Amino acid sequence: MKANFSQNNREITLLLDRYKTQLTKRHPKINLLYNQPLSSHTSLKLGGPADILVKPSTSKQFIDSWLLAHQINLPVVILGGGTNVLISDQGIRGIVIVNQTASIDFNSAPSHLQLKADSGIPLTYLVQQTLKKNYIDLIDFINIPGSLGGAVWNNAHFNNKFIGSFIKTVQAVSPSGQIRSFTRQQIKFGYDSSIFQTNHFLILSADLVLTQTTTPAVISDLVQQSILYRRKTQPHGVFSSGCVFQNLSALQQQKLKLPTPSAGYLIDQAGLKGVSVGGASVSRRHANFFVHTGQATASDFNKLIKLVKKTIKDKYDVNLKEEIKLLGFTKNQTL
Repeated sequence: MKANFSQNNREITLLLDRYKTQLTKRHPKINLLYNQPLSSHTSLKLGGPADILVKPSTSKQFIDSWLLAHQINLPVVILGGGTNVLISDQGIRGIVIVNQTASIDFNSAPSHLQLKADSGIPLTYLVQQTLKKNYIDLIDFINIPGSLGGAVWNNAHFNNKFIGSFIKTVQAVSPSGQIRSFTRQQIKFGYDSSIFQTNHFLILSADLVLTQTTTPAVISDLVQQSILYRRKTQPHGVFSSGCVFQNLSALQQQKLKLPTPSAGYLIDQAGLKGVSVGGASVSRRHANFFVHTGQATASDFNKLIKLVKKTIKDKYDVNLKEEIKLLGFTKNQTL
């Protein structure tokens, strides 16, 4: 829902107060805060304030806080783990909901494990719980930050594995309050995409089916290998949002005769590793990761994104597409 605050400040305040009054009447214990900085809710540790920040911990709270914003005609943004997002220094007008729903139920069968998990559950925690049951289908996602809902929304991927491959159904609610279940086929998973990016439904939970098992000893080795691989190939010990750009298409890779479709490879070849704008820098370990080196602003990151895009366009005639989502910026700021 896009912000459309043409009202004066008094009218905006009245709408926000109305939202708070109605939501806290329905859910007296819900965590609701005014003018809350969003920097503590993103992996980049950047972002200005939200007019109202809500932290629902149950599905009912989550649904009601989202539907009420639509009913009052307030713009609303959902955050899970706060990864793959860049929030402007001015923050986000209206309502920001940090999804903290985190229940998980398992249903074991002789040939597979089926589970239902809330959309707010951290992805790494979800993977850890499946590993405890000796299922390794999701092991590649073990150190991916963010929530299950965000992973479904964007069809999170690593090493050519996509979360959508393990989804059976997803439960979601429309702005009018209709709750329905979507099958994997109906979700239309693609590269960094799903139907939820366009159908305006809110993801509530997902059912996953896992089939691959092994021994605890093998799992321990695989986890260590995953940790070592990420430490070798990705920046650590610094604040980052994850990959900034989507990889190249097969056609672009073929045209440029590249050994890989990796956007990071192309950025590296352009000599951009280590390039900085203010406190934002292209990682020297993985060029598709931009890192917060200290005292950075969201504006620094936005300028760095533009700089890298322009350089790649000028050198290779490739228009890089952001994987990271920019929130709270005006159209002029992102052009």
